[in-house]
Formats: sequence, structure tokens, C-alpha cells
Amino acid sequence: MKLTVTLLATLLAISAAQPQKPIPKQKPIPKQATATCGAFPSFMTANRIVGGQAAESSIPWQVSVRQCQSGGCHFCGGTILDATTVMCAAHCFTEGQSMSGHYITAGVVNRNSNDGQTIEIANGVWNAEMPYQGNNNDFVILKLSSALTFNENVYPACLPDADHEPSASGQTCFVSGWGTLNSGANSSPTMLQWVAVPTVTNAKCNEQYNGGITSSMICAGSADGGIDSCQGDSGGPFICSQGADNTAVLTGVVSFGIGCGLSTHSGVYARTTAVLDWVKANMGGTVGPPPATTEGPTQAPPPSDCVDSWIEDGFCDDENNNAACQFDGGDCCPPFAKQNWDWYCNECACVIGDATTCEIGVPNWVGDAFCDDENNNALCGFDGGDCCNNSANNWDWYCNDCQCLFDTTAGSNGKGKGSRNGKGNGKGKGKGSRKGKGKGSRKGQ
Repeated sequence: MKLTVTLLATLLAISAAQPQKPIPKQKPIPKQATATCGAFPSFMTANRIVGGQAAESSIPWQVSVRQCQSGGCHFCGGTILDATTVMCAAHCFTEGQSMSGHYITAGVVNRNSNDGQTIEIANGVWNAEMPYQGNNNDFVILKLSSALTFNENVYPACLPDADHEPSASGQTCFVSGWGTLNSGANSSPTMLQWVAVPTVTNAKCNEQYNGGITSSMICAGSADGGIDSCQGDSGGPFICSQGADNTAVLTGVVSFGIGCGLSTHSGVYARTTAVLDWVKANMGGTVGPPPATTEGPTQAPPPSDCVDSWIEDGFCDDENNNAACQFDGGDCCPPFAKQNWDWYCNECACVIGDATTCEIGVPNWVGDAFCDDENNNALCGFDGGDCCNNSANNWDWYCNDCQCLFDTTAGSNGKGKGSRNGKGNGKGKGKGSRKGKGKGSRKGQ
């Protein structure tokens, strides 16, 4: 059976100094709140279910996990647990891999902003007693090479009590990240998105996933669909409130799901309480060991002036056809969304990325001989050619569409003739408002 699975995540946070009053938007979070764990930002309210929207300010516990220091290298989310500890999803990495050249960035809304704190990851901690297998126990702890500085934009989420069970009451919780806005999209939003989504009991979720839900998972989704996490949100926080003081706690980690925002399938998160003792045992202490000196840090791509409104608009734009601008959202490569796709370009070359630029898929799966729909785009180098002329056994086990969109072995650069017609900034093209959060396809490792 072929399943396209999409990633979800969770983390938690925070207690307010005066819980009986909302934190004013204009004032910084009180110092006593940041000494332990944070409070909900004032704009995150659960009095209504929303399809997703851009964050008004930093979500303090949210981090971007990236393969270089640039926002264009984002591939997963994460949650701050303390000054040197971040929770992420195991599927975002290969167990035991070197973290040299991998970073987290905290305290930003725009993932390309230089205003946040960017710190290299020293090492990963995997759970030997409850290892990640298939979709189960999707956790990895990231230890940082130096400590974060807590302020009103950066502070940790709280951990839940051992008996924390928000799905018993159908509590509405929160997911956030820079993941794609719908399943299969070729580009990720620049601005941090968040969504409020109701929890679902494991019994109901188990029916949706044919018995594939374990006690190490928790689910959330709407019967009407339209609200979820999506590709690129993996490893990020699933935050619920706890107690009379409305403390924000890391209930789960964005892990997997079928599609994004489907009414038939809830999003699935790794349940924090399942590994609570392990998490506490690996928090605090000294900063992790320095990264290996044999590999230098990945350099950020050169700055580029992107015209965001032209990315993934169906027209190839030479000025956006680079890694920093997400290769124009795949507009210069087949399948072409519009007949006149080459009206606004001169070179019109199908320039493609590889695992190092695969910010909306799963980098470790590029070129692994299995076709992965979420990697079958220009940013991920069309999965390294895994979906074309593949003679490997079971090459289509992990894809639904399994289409050969662009044969990277054929030697074609996909050039079109295009005459330069000039394009104004005001194209009037609106993107959908539905924001899914960080999922990706799930593959057993």
C-alpha cells in the first residue's frame, strides 16, 4: 500500500507572571516568566478555529532548523526546551549523523530575517530505549553549541504533567511553522504561520489510520478539514494549555499524516508525555560538545532580491530562478502550470536543487532510490531522479502520484525561448489563505 505521509510537530510552553490577566501586546514578557518557561503570545487564542494565519510577532519557543545559516535552508521546525536544548522530530535526521553545518534560528517571524539568534547544533540525542521505528517515537533532542539568550522573543515552552491528556476534552491546541500552505506545494511561506486545531482521541484517529496509532502519538484535526500542519513543519511544536493559569506546554511534535488538512485524516504528533523522563534527563547541563572541525559550516547562499509575488505564479522568472528564491517555486520546470510559462524570462532554464536546498521535503530521501512525492519538485532536485526510469525494487512504495515530472538523467535543461515582456510588481495574484503546518511524508528508516 502506498501512503504519502505528511509531517507534524509539537512543543509547549510557558507560564505567565499574572495569569489572571492577558499579557499586553505592547509590553515585553515579564522577566520572572522567562526564567522558567514562557507564556502564550497574546494573539494566540483558541476561542475560534482558524485555517491558519501569519504570526503577529515571534512565537518564542519556535525555531527554524536549517542546513545553513540562511532562511532558505529551512527544512524542519523545533521547540525550545531550555537555553541549550531543542526538541525536534527524529525523521528530520538520520540517527547518529554529524550535526556540523546544521543550525537553529530563534526569535524571528520572517525566516530570512537576520534579527534572530542563529546557533549551530552540537549534537543530536536519540532515545535508545524507545527508538524511532516506522512512525513511532518520532523524537530527537538537539543540543546547541552555545546558549540562547532569553528575551521577550525567545523563551522555552513548558513540559506537560505526566497525566496531561488534552484529547479527553477535545481541547483546541496550536501548531506553528514555515511549512507549505497546502500538500504538494513547491514553495514555503516566508512568514511564520500558526493554526488552532482541535485534538482528536486516539481511538478515533486509529480508525482513520487503520490501526497505526500508538500510545506514543496524539492526533488533531477538524471534521471539516482545512486546518493542519504540512511539509516543512515537521519537528515543530504542538502546544496545548494546561492548568488554571493557562500554561502553554509542549504536548507533541509535528510528525506525520495523510495529506494536509483532510477531513478524513487528522494530523499525527509524537506525544511528549510518552518520553517525559527521557526529555527531562537530557535537558540542562553543559552545552553539547563542539562540532567536528573536519567539516566547515555550510555557507549561506548569496543574498538575492526575490519578488515573492512571482514565486509559484506559473510564469518562469529568471531573477527568481535560484536557491534563495526557491527556484521560482518550480515555475521554470515541468509540469508547466500555464501555456505561456516563458513569457517573462530570457534564459528560462529549468534549474534544480538537490538535498542541500530541499527545504519543503525530506533531504535524506533525495536520491535514495524510492520516489517521494514531497521531494518531487525543483527545490529537491525532483527527488534526485528517483521518480524517473527507476528499476529499483519497490521504488514506488512511498509515493501516491509517483510521476516522472523531470528526468534529471536526460541531460535536458528545460530551456524555453521566451521573449522578455516585462512584468510589474502588481500582478494581483493572491495565494490561498489556508495554512497547513509542518508535515512531511513518513518513511521508516
